[in-house]
Amino acid sequence: MFLSTPLIDAAEDGDLSSVKSLVNEGADINQKGMLKITALMAASKNGHTDIVLFLLKQPSIDVNSLNAGGTTALMAAARHGHLNTVRALISSPLCDVNALGRYGGTALMNAAGFGHLDVVKEFLKIDNISLAKTYSEKKHSPITIAQQNGYPEIADLLTQFKLKREFRRRRRQLNQNP
Repeated sequence: MFLSTPLIDAAEDGDLSSVKSLVNEGADINQKGMLKITALMAASKNGHTDIVLFLLKQPSIDVNSLNAGGTTALMAAARHGHLNTVRALISSPLCDVNALGRYGGTALMNAAGFGHLDVVKEFLKIDNISLAKTYSEKKHSPITIAQQNGYPEIADLLTQFKLKREFRRRRRQLNQNP
């Protein structure tokens, strides 16, 4: 438990019925608990996709809020390998897939760094997904994080993706400037 609110606790526990009741009774869906965790973050971290989908339908939801550790709901879902939850979050037009956490990490970096190949592949379907070196002063990228954490298959996939993207970009430039 996050020692917080009944809504956050219900979201963490995967209790959709209670989440719906609490929201319908006027619970603040963006209220933060002790570690600045929201109901959306708690549900995302634990892979409760049904709750995530319900919360995303609420007009005032703050999808990109940071918790005390400097991560978003999408980062939490990616870090824990919850593919369906990641899909639900990135389907929201409000979700910033390239949001930087407090220390410069992204959701893709979380998936790559914790070895979740299926989640990495899902992120690579997004046209504007960033492979930039953004992670704190050390300027790590999703590729270097995957390498350092012992996930060579993910590092290779990301490298190939980066090379193909660069090739397409250069080809477009050549076609525009014959």
